[in-house]
Amino acid sequence: MKKLLFNIEFIDRPSWDEERDDHYIYAKITIGEFTEILQISLWHWTIDEYVRHWKDAYVRIKDKPNCSYAFVTQMYDPQNFEYIRVWPVYREGDKVYFHEMLLLSENIGSQFDINKLSEYVGDREVENDNGAKPSEWSLTSKDFIESNGFADDLKVSIS
Repeated sequence: MKKLLFNIEFIDRPSWDEERDDHYIYAKITIGEFTEILQISLWHWTIDEYVRHWKDAYVRIKDKPNCSYAFVTQMYDPQNFEYIRVWPVYREGDKVYFHEMLLLSENIGSQFDINKLSEYVGDREVENDNGAKPSEWSLTSKDFIESNGFADDLKVSIS
């Protein structure tokens, strides 16, 4: 079986963080050789809602050769939040670029709208106003698309 070069998978059982008063589950994102462990809040979205969103995001990016969208990895109440953590994905022809970003309520306005996710993440920035380059990971579009097992087979894999 070919290794998926892009994947998000749950790797633990849901837990409770008393200090943050939050229900969460650990997940792992894989982009090529890069992996990162994510703490996914279950305060507002359920596991199934994340899975549906990730599958939808994957299909949107796969089907458009030039687009920006994002995988939400920490969703809070869209009417009362400090931030929402996302992994923006910028598909530019034969390359797909990934960043990690906090969407701050002060930059979005009073209510987060999932249908405006492309607007929130904007265009891919290769450097900020100070000339610093953001952390960025990339795959070929072909490798991203061939990771289609992600959309078909995404499930909670408890270790």
